[in-house]
Amino acid sequence: MATTRTTQQTVTLSTSLGPITITLDGDKAPVTVANFLSYVNSSFYSGTIFHRVIPGFMIQGGGFTASMAQKQTLAAITSEASNGLSNLRGTLAMARTSDPNSATAQFFINLEDNTRLDYSNSNDGYTVFGRVSSGMEIVDRIAEVTTGNVVGYSDVPLQPVMIASANPVLDLAAADDSGSSSQDNITRQTSSLTISGSGQKGTTLTLFDDVNNNGVVDSSEALATVAVTGSSWSKDIALKAGSHAIRSIVSGSSGSASMPLIITIDTTAPAAPSLPDLDSADDDGSSYKDNITSKKTGLNFSGLADFGAPVTLFVDKNGNGKFESSDKTLTTLPVNAPSGVGQWRSADLALAIGSYSIRSVQTDMAGNVSAASSPLNLSIVSGPKRADLPLLSFAG
Repeated sequence: MATTRTTQQTVTLSTSLGPITITLDGDKAPVTVANFLSYVNSSFYSGTIFHRVIPGFMIQGGGFTASMAQKQTLAAITSEASNGLSNLRGTLAMARTSDPNSATAQFFINLEDNTRLDYSNSNDGYTVFGRVSSGMEIVDRIAEVTTGNVVGYSDVPLQPVMIASANPVLDLAAADDSGSSSQDNITRQTSSLTISGSGQKGTTLTLFDDVNNNGVVDSSEALATVAVTGSSWSKDIALKAGSHAIRSIVSGSSGSASMPLIITIDTTAPAAPSLPDLDSADDDGSSYKDNITSKKTGLNFSGLADFGAPVTLFVDKNGNGKFESSDKTLTTLPVNAPSGVGQWRSADLALAIGSYSIRSVQTDMAGNVSAASSPLNLSIVSGPKRADLPLLSFAG
């Protein structure tokens, strides 16, 4: 589908101490994000270091090599520090000189809530443009390294903390990520899957399914090409059922591919759940098992289904054994079990006097819906409950 999440792009910094994934806020800091991505997409950050580490404050990188040689940058950008984002722990902000409009390539990650760095009427502030979404423990490890003075610079790690690469992370559109979550990349959809990411303007990217996970476009792995006309792009692709590692790489280059986007395509519906069962305590007729009751509220049902597949209990109004929009949904609830098949249980449902065909279906993580269970034929009647019947007495 055409709907994408291009303003919330992510980038993974592969450091010598582990990966750090950053989610960029292109809505609040469009100029800064576009600038950062231009450095990412040109592999500028590859081979740079975190050259300034101050525990309890921040770690700064993106401008120096391991020999403390400063890299040539693009032109400085205009500050967006007044965008309302705060320098809280885990946020990413642009480093600069005393000139608020002097930021180029260097960035820092806040180790604490450094709100004194925020913009105000009396403070030019530092532009926040993203946050660490994964790998904050790596950031904290970097903050613990031994530092000292190196070629005139203070707070420099004595053992360089390298940024081996900075790679954009591909994204599957939320509208195409079916099932209970729109962010788990598990879907039943096989066509018109919208993949988005970032790239260097003017380049052509190859999208490929990295079957052997070697980061190279091998025979039969290419899916599509994308002409990058801005800082971001999107492309619709088709995939067969199974697990896929989707990457992008600049066409015809020997550069590194993006981090893999793992997508699972599952088109197989789960098995139907077991026959729903009315609790015996709620079956107050002459038999505990005839599903005839005068109880109209507080009705409880239970059954068996696959663990992790939510169960929907419904009234099959037309008796065709299918879960349709015209049917009455009673409840949707989780299946509780450590693994495999588990039990579901509803609580305190209400039905009016009448006859009902009660069925259930289960939905897997990809959004596939099972066939309906066998029906529980339930009758709600008026009349005395078993507790109201007189006790028999015997004369001695």
